[in-house]
Amino acid sequence: MGQPFLMLSETIFYRLMQWPKAGRYWIAFSGGADSQSLLSALVEIRRSHNIEISAVHVDHQISSLSKDWVKHCRWVCQRLRVPLMVKEVSLESLGDVEEKARFLRYRAIESIMSEGDIVLTAHTAEDQAETVLLQMLRGSGPAGLAAMPELKRFGLGWHGRPMLDIARKHVREYVQGSNVVSDPSNEDVAYDRNFLRNNVYPMLRDRWPGVTKTLTRVAKLQAENRRLLYYLASVDLEVCGTDRNTLRIKELLALDQPRRLNVIRHWIEKNKLRAMTRAQLISVHDLIIADDDSKGVVTWNHESIRCYDGHLHLVGHLDPTGVESGRQWKLEYPAGLAHGYLRAFRTVAGGLAADLESAEIAIRYRLGGERCQPSYRGHSQTLKKLFQEAKVPPWWRSRIPLLYIRGELAAVGSLWVCAPFYAPPGQPAWQISWTDVADKSLQSSENLNLCQKELVCSDEDFVDPKDD
Repeated sequence: MGQPFLMLSETIFYRLMQWPKAGRYWIAFSGGADSQSLLSALVEIRRSHNIEISAVHVDHQISSLSKDWVKHCRWVCQRLRVPLMVKEVSLESLGDVEEKARFLRYRAIESIMSEGDIVLTAHTAEDQAETVLLQMLRGSGPAGLAAMPELKRFGLGWHGRPMLDIARKHVREYVQGSNVVSDPSNEDVAYDRNFLRNNVYPMLRDRWPGVTKTLTRVAKLQAENRRLLYYLASVDLEVCGTDRNTLRIKELLALDQPRRLNVIRHWIEKNKLRAMTRAQLISVHDLIIADDDSKGVVTWNHESIRCYDGHLHLVGHLDPTGVESGRQWKLEYPAGLAHGYLRAFRTVAGGLAADLESAEIAIRYRLGGERCQPSYRGHSQTLKKLFQEAKVPPWWRSRIPLLYIRGELAAVGSLWVCAPFYAPPGQPAWQISWTDVADKSLQSSENLNLCQKELVCSDEDFVDPKDD
C-alpha cells in the first residue's frame, strides 16, 4: 500500500480507538468509491490489529443495475476476504424514494447487528457540508444544522462515520483505477442533494475554496449549541414534567416562549418520536397559552399532544376503527385487542371474585348511562362521574373495555370492580390489567414487552405501538 492509503487507514484507526470497543465492525458497502475506500482501509487495519469486520450491502431493487452491484460487492469482498451479507428491501407503494430508501436501508442494517457492534458509513466532509446546506434551506435550527454526528447510538450498538472530516477527493484517491459502482441516479438533479452536489456546490467551492471546512465547522458549532439547549431543556423538564408523557402547563407558562419550545422539542426527542416542524411546535405553544381542555389537539406522524387538567399529554395514534365490541374473554388467558390488551392475575389484595373464573366475560365499550359501584362507595355512580373524579382524560374513556358478566357491568378496565362482583383483600381474587397501545407512558415498560410477546403467540390481532 502507498503512503496516502496508510494515512487514511491510520486516521480511521485513530477514530475507532476513540469510540467504544466493538465486537464487530459492519461496513455499509454500496460498492461505490467512498465505501470501497472505507472497506479497504478497514482491511488494512485488520492486518495489524485484532478486529472483526464484515460488510453489508442493501439492495433496494430500484435500479435495473442493482443485481450487477450485488455481484460487484461479492467480488470485492471475496478478493479482500471480508464476509458479506446482502439484504434486500422493497420500496413498492412507498412515497418519497430518498426518505424511504434511507429508512429501509438503516432498518435492514440494524436487524443484523449484535450487542456492541458498530456500523460504519463512508460519509465524507463534503457529505457533511451538503447536509448543513440542505438543513439551512429547510430552515432548521441547531439540531438540524449540527448535521451528522460522528458517532451515535444505533440499534444494539453504534453508528460511526470515521471519514466525516476527510475530503472526498482524498478518500477517492485510493480507488483510482479500481472498478467501482457508479449509480446513474446520483446524476439526477430532481433529488435535492444531487442538485446541490452537482449544480450548486461546485460554484460555491469555486468562489469560496474553503467552503467545506467552513460548513463542517458550522456543524460542530451547532452541535455544541444543541448540547447546551439539551442541558437547559433537561433542567426545565425536571420542573415541568410529571412523567415521561406529561408536562405541567403552569410550570411551562413560567418560562418564556423559546424555553417552552425547547422543552417541548426535548420532550418529544426523549420519547424517541419524529421531530415536529416549527409550525407544529407553535400550535402546541398555542395549546399551552389557551390551557383549555376543549381547544383541540396537535397531531403529527400518528402521534398527538392533548390538553387536559392543566397538563399536556403525549398520546399515541387513536385509531377510531380499532375498538372492537361484543367479544368474549376467559380470565386465565391474555386477550389481545386491536387497541390494547387485557390480562388477569391471581391475587388476595382485592379484585374480581375468584369464583368468576369460569364465567363468560363480554367485552363492551361505553354507550352512555352505564353505572358502577366501586368497593369504596356506598352507592353506584355513572361512569361519566367516576371518570371525572379520577381525572381520566376524555380520549381514553371510550377505549377502556367494560367487562360484563351475566349482562351486568362487573369491571371497568383496570380502574374499578363493581359490586356485587368484588372480592375484598384477604380473599382469592383476580386483578384486571388493561393497557392501551396508544398510552405512551407504558410503551417502554417490561410489562408491555412481556405481553407483546404473549400476544404474538396467540391467535389475536395486535397493533404494534412502536412507530419505527
